[in-house]
Amino acid sequence: MTDIPILFSAPMVRAMLDGRKTQTRRLLGSSPDIFYVDGEPAPVTVVHVDGERLPRIAIGRVLTKHELRFAVGMRLWVREAWRLPATCDEYSPVRFVAGLAERGCHGPSGFVRFEADARNAWGEPYGLEVPMGRLRASMHLPRSLTRLTLVVTDVRVQRLQDISEADAIAEGLTRLPATGRWVVNRGDQYFGGASFDPRVTYAELWDSINGPGSWASNPWVVAISFAVHRCNIDAMEAAHG
Repeated sequence: MTDIPILFSAPMVRAMLDGRKTQTRRLLGSSPDIFYVDGEPAPVTVVHVDGERLPRIAIGRVLTKHELRFAVGMRLWVREAWRLPATCDEYSPVRFVAGLAERGCHGPSGFVRFEADARNAWGEPYGLEVPMGRLRASMHLPRSLTRLTLVVTDVRVQRLQDISEADAIAEGLTRLPATGRWVVNRGDQYFGGASFDPRVTYAELWDSINGPGSWASNPWVVAISFAVHRCNIDAMEAAHG
């Protein structure tokens, strides 16, 4: 089964590190095509068997033609924002990894600081005296330097607004002990970003990522549940033979 990368923002990485995030939703793609039966349009819906990568056809219904990128058992390596020491600012990710390999070093490096929590792959504060360099986009983090691996435990196709309260919470929300309201980040309550309904808080999170009105459009999404492993994907593979 193919391993693939997956991008997460700093707040979502923190939620995974805290054990609060075990689900993510990604856009399925374009809307399903309309099938015609005896010249009449068939009802528009999506037929999908939970946990299977390929949907199935039911007569008189519409099927998404997309093969899902995700399947139960698949491993995802998390790409997140990161930095190298300022002395390495001119290095590309490829050059940096190659330099480590020349020195016999493979896998995560103590020189990498992750932006989400200002720590390295082992959860240690950055202890070098050399100042940190420029911020690097998550999409440029090489597989060998990642620190989080997700193993997919469930895959569902659904409308975005079909999310349950429990699923919204599993997207990484946190509950304020003083009021019982739900937020993405502590402090959001001071800017109107808190609600007693976790689905409302999640809707605001979705719009902040995908643009205003994206929740209201209620697109088809792939809902992925996963187990978080705090290790590099290749180190995980080596540990299990």
